[in-house]
Amino acid sequence: MLNQLNKKKTIEIILLVSLVIITFDSLIYFFEKYIQGDRYIFFDLPLNYCAGQLFSNNISPYGFGLGKSPLIQCVNDIIKGDWGMPVYIYSPFLLELLAPISKLDFITIKKLWYAITIFSIFSILFFSYKILLINNLKRIFPLIIFFSFGGILSSAIFAGNISVLGYGLIALSLIFLHQKKLKLFCLIIIFLTLIKPHFFIFLLIGFIVYGKEYIRYIFFSLLIVVAAYFIYFIFKTQIFIDFFYAIQSVNTKEWFFSFNSTFGLMGILNNVPTIFNEMFNIYFTSGPNILNNIIWFTLVFFIFLGLIYFRLCTKIPTLDNKNKSKLIAFGSIIILLINPNVTVYDFFIFVPSVYYLINEFKFNNIFLDNINFKYFVFLLFILVQDINFPFFTATLIYFIVILSTIKNYDILNIYKK
Repeated sequence: MLNQLNKKKTIEIILLVSLVIITFDSLIYFFEKYIQGDRYIFFDLPLNYCAGQLFSNNISPYGFGLGKSPLIQCVNDIIKGDWGMPVYIYSPFLLELLAPISKLDFITIKKLWYAITIFSIFSILFFSYKILLINNLKRIFPLIIFFSFGGILSSAIFAGNISVLGYGLIALSLIFLHQKKLKLFCLIIIFLTLIKPHFFIFLLIGFIVYGKEYIRYIFFSLLIVVAAYFIYFIFKTQIFIDFFYAIQSVNTKEWFFSFNSTFGLMGILNNVPTIFNEMFNIYFTSGPNILNNIIWFTLVFFIFLGLIYFRLCTKIPTLDNKNKSKLIAFGSIIILLINPNVTVYDFFIFVPSVYYLINEFKFNNIFLDNINFKYFVFLLFILVQDINFPFFTATLIYFIVILSTIKNYDILNIYKK
């Protein structure tokens, strides 16, 4: 027994040392790029600020391509440099909110964004400690969350993207979901969907947790979102059409070769030709195309089938807080898989969820179910810095859970009490 405790302590020390090294490396990167270098802190913030200013002057901020972006001059004036090719792709509802805010000077806006960022960090940490806490790691959980997978979340925070606020609110909404305050959960997701439409997929976590009784909430939420966008289209048709074309531009070769910033399933499909080019020295055209779209829709369809099969076959005798936490964590994994436009901003909920889920897995194997093996997996999460590793992890977890369900094995340990 004493020997086992010593082994566990040694592994925890290795985990902590590795985490400290990675954290220190991330801090050095921040110092070199943002303090010594010319990288602009919150570099996405000027885009929203300028978009609000243009919109308040009845000018559409939408437009993508060389010489087509109306944001260039305004953004470059703010950062006192060359931003590159700024593009605004968020909904016109956000523009309605940004228009009055953009009348403030940018320094004030930046101070407000610091406060918003702090709110979001504490919101995500509060969610993680309240819903997804791993007792053995609770002292270092903040470092684990923000510096795992190559410090992907710390990088996302300094981008100043609107998703930072979005995921802070999603974290709060999932706490409401955990408490079965379903209307509050839906209202927050509806609000966020009116800013970034793909946030709607987070409503699926409600189905994963509460099953068939939750379907009506998804239906009514969808009606509200569709009605809101349709009404906006009726009254402000031109700006809505500009927004629609802006959304379309994300799935074009021009966008791919300009940014290539998507890391999910669609990003992998778009980059597959590049892998063949490097392996066989034969040129294949990378980027979005109809075939990739068909493959993506097909794979997402089967992911949905697996999800529905899992939830309908999972008969939970007692839906207590522990089981809700496991299902919310698994739902967060699913969201990453079906998100059509995964960026560095979309891992805020995924990272604490994947740690929690691995810790709660009950493998049908004495070696895999050992805490030492789980800590080894945690060590990989800290040390492996490939941007596609989180998506690979999400895919593996999905197949493990679905295959376990098919084999009638309770890997989440939620059937029996």
